[in-house]
Amino acid sequence: MKVLLSGGRAPYTLELVRIFGKEGHEIHILEFISSSLCSYSKYTKSTHQITSPNQNHLKFKEDLLNLLKNQNFDILIPTCEEAIYLSEIKSEIDQLTSLFTPEFELIYRLHNKELFIELLNSKGLSAPKLYGPNDKLELDKNYIVKKKLSRFGGHVKKVKGQNISDSFDFKLNIIQEMIYAQEYCLYVVLCDGKITAKSIYLKQLSIDGGATNLFESVDIDVINKWVDLFFKDEKVSGQFSFDLFIKDNKVYPIECNPRTTSGVHLLRNSLSLKHFIDKKSQPAHPDFKTIYMLAIPLFLFSLSPRTLLSALRKFFIAKDVIWLASDPLPAFGQVFTLFKFYLIALRNKVNLIEATTIDIEYEHFK
Repeated sequence: MKVLLSGGRAPYTLELVRIFGKEGHEIHILEFISSSLCSYSKYTKSTHQITSPNQNHLKFKEDLLNLLKNQNFDILIPTCEEAIYLSEIKSEIDQLTSLFTPEFELIYRLHNKELFIELLNSKGLSAPKLYGPNDKLELDKNYIVKKKLSRFGGHVKKVKGQNISDSFDFKLNIIQEMIYAQEYCLYVVLCDGKITAKSIYLKQLSIDGGATNLFESVDIDVINKWVDLFFKDEKVSGQFSFDLFIKDNKVYPIECNPRTTSGVHLLRNSLSLKHFIDKKSQPAHPDFKTIYMLAIPLFLFSLSPRTLLSALRKFFIAKDVIWLASDPLPAFGQVFTLFKFYLIALRNKVNLIEATTIDIEYEHFK
């Protein structure tokens, strides 16, 4: 098949490029920056750079539809936050190729952290409590404060009730119950309502509590049951990723990213393009024997005196997700990609993590 993957900057997109490429599919990349990570892979036939949705939304749509008209792709699989922009014009894209995302109404509801908690409540599932302007906060109690539309754990703060101002902006932010428990990440692929791939991994060695750089599979029965309940009667196709806690044998999801995440690395040995196109496929299962990592980000962002020894022990047995002897160029290309994002960060006066998504982040309230 002729496959178009968007989000070529991400290591988890590179994972899909290699998986699909090894199967013999023709892989193309859709990007909004030059020299993205995936462009260095031998499995990438071409990279198509178009206007970013945050730079000029009308030109983005025009560029995209023209590309799809001219290239005859069989499927478009978004991997990063551009998935939300693509879902807005899903009906137009689906006339030209198959877009592997749910409808915009659902994808936005999952992306918005307030609406996601409300969705959990409507399904009768456990969820952390949200506090509104009429709720009284305990002065010495810790709460989580974060933007309704954010990513990678950005703009998330632990704040005592006494430090939350009476002028708190409830339109842009939420106040959420703080849960003290082990945190996990869950990555799921659904094809027409059927779970075709799934991985669960520990939240560890993260960047300021956000994105994780070490990926170690676990099998948690209560999470397996929860995900079945969450998607019950949801006849959707797409990729979904959750950050969640387990407390008193109950699952408490705190947010959902309706896109690919690093859980895909754990499916390296069993995932196939068929899991994105055929709901009757035998489900892909994670590798429980191998620990994977993002070596450079781990050392740049995740080490601290408290975690140094445990991190080094796992570093020597973990497998870097970017380095592959049979496809070595991305390991060197990541340095140039990282430097590009440093320049974007300096130009826009944001941190490096924010720079990686500034052209595709979705912060429009509906």
